[in-house]
Amino acid sequence: MPGALKNARILVADDEASIRMGCERILCAAGHVVETAEDGEIALRKFKENPPDLVILDLMMPERDGLSLIPEIKAFAPGTVIIMITGYASFETAVQAIQLGAYDYVPKPFTPNELKIVVQRALEKRFLILETHKLQAEREKSLRDLALEQSRTRTIINAMGDALLVVNSAQEVVLANPTAENLLFGNTPAPGKPLSELTSWHSVTEAVGKAWASFSDPTVETRALAVEVTSPDNDRTFLMNAAGLFDAADDDPRPQGVVLVLSDISPMKDLERTKSRFVSMVSHELKAPIAAIEGYLDLILGDLPAGQANFQHKLERCFFQPRARPRE
Repeated sequence: MPGALKNARILVADDEASIRMGCERILCAAGHVVETAEDGEIALRKFKENPPDLVILDLMMPERDGLSLIPEIKAFAPGTVIIMITGYASFETAVQAIQLGAYDYVPKPFTPNELKIVVQRALEKRFLILETHKLQAEREKSLRDLALEQSRTRTIINAMGDALLVVNSAQEVVLANPTAENLLFGNTPAPGKPLSELTSWHSVTEAVGKAWASFSDPTVETRALAVEVTSPDNDRTFLMNAAGLFDAADDDPRPQGVVLVLSDISPMKDLERTKSRFVSMVSHELKAPIAAIEGYLDLILGDLPAGQANFQHKLERCFFQPRARPRE
């Protein structure tokens, strides 16, 4: 059984003072806040000033009857629950009130217990309406947050300077950022197509195969792989990092997909080659002069008197490792 709304705000609109006073006394005793109105115009004005949870409307009232108020109340606050009461009950008016949006229809006279029962049911309905609105608001907020997070993620992926791919178990591209499409696929839309059909770089497909192979063993703890990929066109070198996408709710140790990031490390490779060539060149160019200097020093230092050994030691420390002076 659903919960009923506690401490509800209730508007009682009836042209009979005894009905208004009786309803107010009974409902206030139940812990609700009750406001009354003696005709339709006053009831509509009070409703718009502070919309209540429940409205009890008399069918026949001065200025405006209850049936004419139902559409305006529903248009202003669709979640409001309305109960019609009347001393001129008929099947036609009951059907008309329900069709216009009333929740229940109670003929006069009614007992306090009958009023409590119908109000209890109406407040249960109101409680469900408020809970539904709350859930809808939370759902809309969750969807907005999800859309915002997806937008952020998409922006980050598209702005990456590295090529990013997501490949499924059938070796089909699920996701590719613009860098990957431009680098590997010539700006061809990639999602849903086999990787081997999209790129002519066979080294890339071979590297992806190696990445999948690294996840075939369920005992493997490391879920990342680094592979160097060399382009056949312009001899560029890439570092490929792979990570498996696993379903936490699935006992299958195999991944559902693999995320691949290709970073262009060609500049670093070129720098390493340049440094290596420079060191080799410098070593070759300085080898002959240093050998000549060493020969001259050996010639000079070999004839120094014993008192100038300190001078010899300093020269050797500057150019070479200290050597034992030959004994005379």
